[in-house]
Amino acid sequence: MPPADKNDALQTGTLQKLLTAQGLILRGAFHPTDEDDAPTGTGTLIMVGNAGPEMWQTFQSTHPDGADPLNHWTRQVLETVAERTGATALFPFEGPPYWPFLRWAARAEGVYPSPLGMMIHPRFGLWHAWRGALAFRDQLDLPERTQAANPCDTCSDKPCLTACPVSAFGNAGYDTTACAAWLRGLGGSDCVTRGCAARHACPEGKGYRYEPPQAALHMASFVAGRPDNGLRLRDYRSEDAPALAQLFYDSVHHAAADESTPAQRSAWAPKVPDKDWIHSRMSACVTFIVTQGSVISGFANLEQSGLIDMFYVHADRQRLGVGRLLYRRIEGAARNMGLPRLTADVSITARPFFESMGFTVITPQTITLDSVELSNFVMEKPLTRSAPLQPR
Repeated sequence: MPPADKNDALQTGTLQKLLTAQGLILRGAFHPTDEDDAPTGTGTLIMVGNAGPEMWQTFQSTHPDGADPLNHWTRQVLETVAERTGATALFPFEGPPYWPFLRWAARAEGVYPSPLGMMIHPRFGLWHAWRGALAFRDQLDLPERTQAANPCDTCSDKPCLTACPVSAFGNAGYDTTACAAWLRGLGGSDCVTRGCAARHACPEGKGYRYEPPQAALHMASFVAGRPDNGLRLRDYRSEDAPALAQLFYDSVHHAAADESTPAQRSAWAPKVPDKDWIHSRMSACVTFIVTQGSVISGFANLEQSGLIDMFYVHADRQRLGVGRLLYRRIEGAARNMGLPRLTADVSITARPFFESMGFTVITPQTITLDSVELSNFVMEKPLTRSAPLQPR
């Protein structure tokens, strides 16, 4: 069959028919300028993507083998369409360097940055993606651009920002390390099988939600693409108490040794606490554990008031991401509980870490234990709504 005329492919719907047969949709088009970083000589760039489960249903029927089956299938489909219509197929998974697909998407149709960083569509919500683009040398007649208001502008509750169990989305960007560690652990099983909890919390596009097998494939692909440092998050269990008691003692006497005196450390932790006392304190709060292999690397707990009561990292596991992972889980729990702020009494040693997590000092304070003075800081972090993450 000879190639279709390029402009005719758009005007008669030939291109859309080729895409629809594969569960894909035409996601708008534009004439690139130099600022768009399109391939040299591109006159028209047509975006191709999916919304809802239709693409998945087609993909399942021809499920290819390989490490990235969906990307492999996408390449086969769009290169065939490109050959049929005289275009060149481009893909978001080609690189580095990568094509700026999110910027292209905003040029092609009415989509907007959501608070999660994903682009939100007024009809599809967050349940859509761009699978590729077709680059034509000629400046073709463009399809009518659809435009609607950004649904996030009228969403006052922003439930997406309180749904992530590890508070991976914020002003500092998307914490992919915390997200992947959560997904690899037992606690993340629901996110793995159903898809991103924050995405599900968005009220837009509910009719386009992915089926669980499709969501699971996307999540598995995300995890596989992130390095694994072996850290895992889970909830506290009563049998953890002896290990936490020892970790607390060792952390005080070794991790804080550079910024405290022996007398201060002895007043702070004169001996390894009784496991029953530790269990009582941990079970009275929301408590989380980070493990690496069979070793507990850190723990933290959160009171209903928003006070981070205890936050300790194993002396031999400092600066390995344990503290950040613990904090992300604490903040995720706090947001889910509807708390307006987090507070903590922070040691001199821990102050830089808490500042890096967005805390500020409210006041320094001095407490006395067994006639020994110890200095720390009352710190606070308001749990405000994050600004939308911007596409790159």
